[in-house]
Amino acid sequence: MNHIQIPKLAKDSVVLGFLMVKSAEVKKTATGKTYIDLVLMNKTGNISAKYWGEATPPASGDILDVNATVTEFNGKLQLKLEAIVFAPADIDKSEFLPYSPRPAEEMLQEVLATIMEFQDKEIQQLTSELIGEAGETLKKFPAAKQMHHAEIGGLLHHITSMLKLAKGIAANYPELNRDLLLAGVIIHDLGKMQEMERNELGLVTDYTVQGKLVGHIVCGAMNIERAGKRIGVSDNTIMLLQHMVLSHHGEPEFGSAQRPLIPEAEVLSTIDRLDARMFEMFEALREVPAGSFSAKVWALDNRELYKAR
Repeated sequence: MNHIQIPKLAKDSVVLGFLMVKSAEVKKTATGKTYIDLVLMNKTGNISAKYWGEATPPASGDILDVNATVTEFNGKLQLKLEAIVFAPADIDKSEFLPYSPRPAEEMLQEVLATIMEFQDKEIQQLTSELIGEAGETLKKFPAAKQMHHAEIGGLLHHITSMLKLAKGIAANYPELNRDLLLAGVIIHDLGKMQEMERNELGLVTDYTVQGKLVGHIVCGAMNIERAGKRIGVSDNTIMLLQHMVLSHHGEPEFGSAQRPLIPEAEVLSTIDRLDARMFEMFEALREVPAGSFSAKVWALDNRELYKAR
């Protein structure tokens, strides 16, 4: 099998090999020309693709035998497909799926053990209730559609990575409410489970109606309200955890409903951004030789990253 290294693709190069369809949709240009807009993927990443012809769009999870040229549009690389050709049916689809680097059950147990350490019983009860509501689905849920931790088990990967950062920061700043900070880390993105739709392979293919109209931040805050009232924790505990979720994107232009107004929320916002950016950087540099630059990374302001060693 020809394994395409998506992060290493260069403009004007020819791409031959197999890629999985993450999404595909028939669209029209402003002049009425029909084309198929696709997102193709394998374990190394995702890339947009266009087919400028008449064809039935493939389904999410289909494997295509790709013959394409790498082009650039608005500073972002994409593929121009010569045709829509399906790969042999016996190809193992699991070879194309990105998975978190740690077993899901191991990550979940780390989260549960952290909750059991909380000294504040109300924060412990409410956090435990929200994780319980997430259920088994949490083990496989990605953290994004195409951005950071867009992998099976990616949400837990993001949470546990941030927990390590948060525990270190809490040890350095004893003034912080450690329980509140760690609870915020654990629950801050649980609303994404309502925001995004997954296919049978476990990958996010689109946003739900609720995700588009309400979003994961507000969904998360509403879940805290419902769960907190149901189990009888104080209004103050509900409010503090809601603030952690509502402010974790930092600034309104990044989707935050409120700026961080307590130190714990400021830390949460900072390490959320840090963990996302480190993931994007490491992914972009994964296949880049030492002493070379990556392709432009759209998620990082179209920067070309340098791999020093």
